[in-house]
Amino acid sequence: MKLFFFACTALLWLLLPASAHCQDFDGWELTKEEDPMSNETTVVVASPRIDPLRPMGPPYESVRAQMGIECLSGEESVWFWFSDEPNLLNDRPGYGRFDISTQRVKFDDRKPKKINLHQNWGSQYLRVGYGPTFLRGAPSFIGKALKRAKNTILLELNWVGGGLVHFRFDVTGVPDAIDAMREACE
Repeated sequence: MKLFFFACTALLWLLLPASAHCQDFDGWELTKEEDPMSNETTVVVASPRIDPLRPMGPPYESVRAQMGIECLSGEESVWFWFSDEPNLLNDRPGYGRFDISTQRVKFDDRKPKKINLHQNWGSQYLRVGYGPTFLRGAPSFIGKALKRAKNTILLELNWVGGGLVHFRFDVTGVPDAIDAMREACE
């Protein structure tokens, strides 16, 4: 149920007017959204939308990506959003209506690491972690981003029909953005 709520809040965040953005951290924006049903507040920090390092061919030539970190009731989640639903190789069925995909991530110029990404069927979002306890992977990923990446996070996806596709996220403002997110989430 929380997964559904996180996906819905992330979608709502994308639809918010620009006036809802309250802080900017080197291009990363922090927003807060209150769920009128539960009165819970979701706080999101999200990167600017970016293009892949090399364009893909049809039908994915206009794919863009965004990285986000969100907090709901003290629980943190990391996601990657794409303008088109990712169609990835190296995936396997999860414990419900989602797939788990093993891809690679690189912090600055360090050695690439494997990462498990969780995708609900039909979703434009990939979440860090695995299975029904996908949130377990988020604090580790956030910690690694803070400790290892001073400038960039490079995400590599093995996209059906697109081959290996790379998205480079500038993370220079992330530590301050995460601190502000955690403070707003308390």
